[in-house]
This record gives sequence, structure tokens and C-alpha cells, in this order.
Amino acid sequence: MHIFGFYLPYIYIYGFILAVALVIGCTPCCNLDQVRAQRPGHHAGRDAARLVGIDVNRVAAVTFRHRRRVTAAGGMVYGATNAFNPNNAYDLISRLLAIIILGGLGSIGGRARAAVFMITLESVVTIWYPTWAVVVFYGALILVLVIRPKRLLRQKAVRAQ
Repeated sequence: MHIFGFYLPYIYIYGFILAVALVIGCTPCCNLDQVRAQRPGHHAGRDAARLVGIDVNRVAAVTFRHRRRVTAAGGMVYGATNAFNPNNAYDLISRLLAIIILGGLGSIGGRARAAVFMITLESVVTIWYPTWAVVVFYGALILVLVIRPKRLLRQKAVRAQ
């Protein structure tokens, strides 16, 4: 498919549609309060969730199942678009860590926005200066952390009751 004078293989379009469908489909099932309730080490959240009637063990099972499906789908798309080699893990883990740092650990939407921002920035730089793409990716991470150390996007402050 030709978009803005560039050739875009259909596998990327299918991968994007699959990612959007999985995020939209899994977001209602992974409500932030329920995810917090089942997170290891947060016993106060678990106790509070039990008190209001949330089955914490069921929530843990459902979120694990959804995470496993999303990971499998992402692995399939990545395998269809890239060659695997032993060094891929370090590159992917460092990029994912950068995205999580920018988007926030507890925000699915924030991580999605950070991923789109960082990957788009790197892809645009790759078109004209391929050797500088990784430098710009991590340079943008450092620049955003210097300018906005909290997160990439400002979130509303939560008021304690």
C-alpha cells in the first residue's frame, strides 16, 4: 500500500489493527483498580478489593490470560516483520523500558502514547538519517526526562479523601 509516497507492507497494517483491537478489547477487562488489587506486594489493595467484593484471584487469572494473549500476538507480528537473532532481546528490553518510563507504570494509555511518540520519532529519523535513529530515540528519552521528570504527559492530581 502506498501512503504519502512510501510503500507500507500489509503485515504492518494488520499488526497495527491487531494491536489497536487488543488494547481496546483488553482495557475494560484490566481496570486499573482491579489490576492494582491483584498486583503482588500490594496487600492493602488486595484487602480493599476483597472488602468491596472483587474476587482477587479471578482478576489475577483474567489479567494474566490477557497479558499472555497480547504478548503472543505481539511476538507473532514481530516475528513476521523482523528476523530473530540473540541480540534482539537487549534492544527490545531497553526500548520497552524507555516507553514505560515515559508513559508511566500504571497508565495503559500513557504507555501507548509514549510508544507511538518514540517509535514515530525513530521511524521518521530512520528515513533520512538511519545511523542516528537510535541516538535520537534515547536522546528524546533523556530530553523528556530533563524537561518533564514526572512523565511525558501530565495527569490529574488525585486528592485523598
